[in-house]
Amino acid sequence: MYKTSGPPQGYHSHAPPPAGYPPTNPDYSSSVPLTDYGVRYSDAAPQQSLHQHPGPPMYQPPPPSQGSFHGPPPAVPTAYPMEIYSINQFVTNTQLAAGTCPFEVDKTRAAILQVNFGCQSTAGGPLKHIYMKKGSMVAYTGEMKFEREGFMEHGIGHMLKKAVTSEGATLVKATSTGARAQLYCADKNKMVTVLQLQGESIYVNGDDVLAFEPSLQHKIVMMKKLSSIVSGGLFNVKLNGKGCVAILSHGKPLTLVVRKDQPIVFTDPQATVAWSGSLIPDFNIDVQFKTFLGRGSGESFQMKFDPRKGEGFVVIQPFE
Repeated sequence: MYKTSGPPQGYHSHAPPPAGYPPTNPDYSSSVPLTDYGVRYSDAAPQQSLHQHPGPPMYQPPPPSQGSFHGPPPAVPTAYPMEIYSINQFVTNTQLAAGTCPFEVDKTRAAILQVNFGCQSTAGGPLKHIYMKKGSMVAYTGEMKFEREGFMEHGIGHMLKKAVTSEGATLVKATSTGARAQLYCADKNKMVTVLQLQGESIYVNGDDVLAFEPSLQHKIVMMKKLSSIVSGGLFNVKLNGKGCVAILSHGKPLTLVVRKDQPIVFTDPQATVAWSGSLIPDFNIDVQFKTFLGRGSGESFQMKFDPRKGEGFVVIQPFE
């Protein structure tokens, strides 16, 4: 028969509490905190046998994770992936100040030329008009007048060259009719470089002339040796005198020095932007290039700058 009181034989309950616990007259105002129980009584607690129930496991809080309520909140990023401006900041950071030079290019906006009419020109006196590439005007302030370069403005020889070249008809005369004005020129986001000539001469690819001061003499030069090879020929503008000229390039230009103690310089005609007026280029046909590449044009035709015929520099662009 089963006993009606007490646990059955062989059954063991939880480990007995240490001696003196619980107190006979508990004083809850001075009781030991629960969190300190294991530290205070761990040595006095009896060892449990394998048959004794270990009791419920102690609760372990989960490790803090991002997005949960445990631990500190995730840090807020201090920088946005894109720059955000107020209206006032945007206007302040994107405008160009009125300059004191005839031609200016801001370093952060290398694709825009600013022409300052009314300031001191290179040749002396206020700048009143310039020559610019047709279709390159993007904005202007003040009173301006635009007209195509006169057909007979530079003589009969210039007129005949304009009649047979596409570059000859691309120049526009921009004149300021007020005291002060600004003109902004650009061409397909190409990089603008301003050169100030002090009596030197330079040849520039006809399509890479953006603008120049009227004090510079200019004439169209057709490369006859290449006209029968390249469709449409190769036309350049020769500039000489005192004044500023703005040239264009796809990307940052590279200058190659042509000197007697240096090797001969060869360039791709389409990558050649300008060269000094002291150089006389020839055209080289590389048959091996043509044979290996299977091309009838392009790299098989090269401009050759021989230092024995003159010293100077050649400006090229990372584009063909």
